[in-house]
Amino acid sequence: MQDVRELTQRWFEEVWNQKRLATVDELLAPEVRAHGFPEFNSVQDAAGFKASVVQFHNAFPKIQLKMQDVFVDGDKSAVRWTATLHGREDATDKPAAVSGFATARWSSGQIVEAWNFVDMTAVIAKMQEMETPARTEVTDRQSFEAL
Repeated sequence: MQDVRELTQRWFEEVWNQKRLATVDELLAPEVRAHGFPEFNSVQDAAGFKASVVQFHNAFPKIQLKMQDVFVDGDKSAVRWTATLHGREDATDKPAAVSGFATARWSSGQIVEAWNFVDMTAVIAKMQEMETPARTEVTDRQSFEAL
């Protein structure tokens, strides 16, 4: 039997920080029931969850997730995590801090059921910020007339 703590750490590091979709395929059972991501009341299968991961990575190409606490009890793991999200790769980008909690039930080295609780307020605020064009400062009359 694989170590649930190691599998949990691998999931968070590889799926979120390294963006390795092959790890999603490897560690997520096809019959998984994934609750609460991306929306609080959603339930997804493996394909739906993977699509949500891809969508999240596309929206936030620079994400750094850190596991703050990892708890394991038999075939279950629970993680309290924080993440820094970046949406743009320019000077106007200000990172958003997001936190959450995830629990999983493992069987034969795969997640068979998961529950996710994400601070979507910070995620939505960051997405709204990204939709607003960056301001251009006008420093002289000639620049102003060029606009």
